[in-house]
Amino acid sequence: MLDNIPSPVMIMNGELRAIYMNRAGAQAAGMDWRNRTVADLFHLSAAEKLDEARTRQVSGEAEASFGGSTVEVQYNCIPLTDSAGKTRSLLLLLTDITAVKSAQRTMTEVAQGAFDIAHRVATASEELSAQVEQVSIGTTRQHELVSSTAAAMEQMNSSILEVARNSEQANEQAGMTRDNASQGAGLVSQVTEAMSNVNSTTGELRLSMEELGTKV
Repeated sequence: MLDNIPSPVMIMNGELRAIYMNRAGAQAAGMDWRNRTVADLFHLSAAEKLDEARTRQVSGEAEASFGGSTVEVQYNCIPLTDSAGKTRSLLLLLTDITAVKSAQRTMTEVAQGAFDIAHRVATASEELSAQVEQVSIGTTRQHELVSSTAAAMEQMNSSILEVARNSEQANEQAGMTRDNASQGAGLVSQVTEAMSNVNSTTGELRLSMEELGTKV
């Protein structure tokens, strides 16, 4: 019946030496298994823990050698007792879990890779969000600058128009000043001529008075 089990099954005596091995165990051992320890046959890394199986069932995971190849196994060691409850022998079952552990490691690596990718995506999203915020701030500042420039240009245009109006008024005042100056020059000429006439008349009057005085 134990030969139908595809995993190595070994029965050990009180000295932990093989007294029975099923077909799968004999193939995995690859040598004469009789009276040999599990450490000799399978190089089980947890062989020293099998001592605990004298009083209770012991199980766990370890490395072993099947047919010269290193494999990962799950071991289960069960004490076999007599009718009085005394342990007479130990039954050891070694199950090759190499493929299962490899699949678990692959899934762990894939999960870790997915986590790393998600972390990088999250980091990139944060960086992109910060860049978008900076662009938004820059756009707002540019809009404020454009608005300020437009207001300044509007004020400059108003100043130019004011200067133009003042210049036009200055030209008009200059024209009026020229006209007034021309009129003033004419008045001066008339006054000068009148004064000349007065002087001439005054001279004539003085001569007339002198003549009159001579006659008297």
